[in-house]
Amino acid sequence: MTGSRVTTVIDAAYDAAFGVASWADVAESLRDLSGAVAAGFSLRPTQADGAFQQHWAGLDPGFERLYVEELYQEDPWVEGAARMPIGRTWCGNQFIDDADLVQTRFYNEACAPFGYRDIAGCILAVTPSHTITFGAFVERPAELERFHLVDQVLPHLARALAIGPGGPKRLPPDVTAMLAALNMPAAVVDADACLVQANGPGHALLLRGEGVRLEGRRLRCGRAGVERALHADIAQAAQGRSERPPPIGVPRPRRQRALAVSVLPVPMHLAGQRLALVVFIDPDAPTSRGAAAVARVFDLSPAEARLTAALGQGLELREISESLGLSIHTVRTQMRAVFRKTGCSRQAELTALVARLAPLDVEEG
Repeated sequence: MTGSRVTTVIDAAYDAAFGVASWADVAESLRDLSGAVAAGFSLRPTQADGAFQQHWAGLDPGFERLYVEELYQEDPWVEGAARMPIGRTWCGNQFIDDADLVQTRFYNEACAPFGYRDIAGCILAVTPSHTITFGAFVERPAELERFHLVDQVLPHLARALAIGPGGPKRLPPDVTAMLAALNMPAAVVDADACLVQANGPGHALLLRGEGVRLEGRRLRCGRAGVERALHADIAQAAQGRSERPPPIGVPRPRRQRALAVSVLPVPMHLAGQRLALVVFIDPDAPTSRGAAAVARVFDLSPAEARLTAALGQGLELREISESLGLSIHTVRTQMRAVFRKTGCSRQAELTALVARLAPLDVEEG
């Protein structure tokens, strides 16, 4: 049970970084893990004119209003916490004795009325604009014993916040649905190649950083020339370019075949802003849901199964040829074999067959 709660927090943090969930979900899962009255994280500005932000669960609205509007600069724990190494958890009584704490305006007006007796926390990261901290209020100091569980998730929370500390803008429902429906890794980015949202497979691929990775929120590649080409395609697609360029081959470490990256414009009438859809085609990945069932039912060869997965995802023959490293003649030959075995005569029929058989696919554990 404990392991599942830790995993829930980690998954929620990365989902929030990629726009799949909200930072409020992360705060709620942190609260559950720590057993605290309230838990969450704060972004304290490093400049006097910066904006203070926080994402907490369980925090009384009255306390939050007092803290954000009046008292956050009087927080007696801040100065001591700032001296702690990044990533090390601390308790509030390490910095101020209880006898001194109860004499402060901060404690008497903000903490005591809401039952907040002690706090534990950790500096997660320091950026040019903010110091990002995790914190949790407890009623009794003994409850801090559970914080060894929180230690397991803090490195992941820090990384997720580095990807997007303020949380990305959410896409309109139609674009989110389109992204979720894709059976391959994909992400929506702006004209500067900065991530707006990714689907589940795209989220996982970018976290692995094989070929394409995130630096801040921007898509980066290991080779400068490849990165320039990718960024140029993204910029043109975001401007509404109609022609579809060939996929870009992105070399990957420890892999024989390159990741194929295809860039498409997101229709302006759907997104309401200039965005591009980046689709990642992994020639070494297992076949997609539905395509694997077609392969079993119709006794397709491994090569034919890979082609079926690509055809079922709506890719053109030229794109399949380049992403799989095959000649267009070989792809056409394999396609004829797939059509003969399945009884299909058009790609649309094969795509429909893949969709119908998707429920027969069982994910391997």
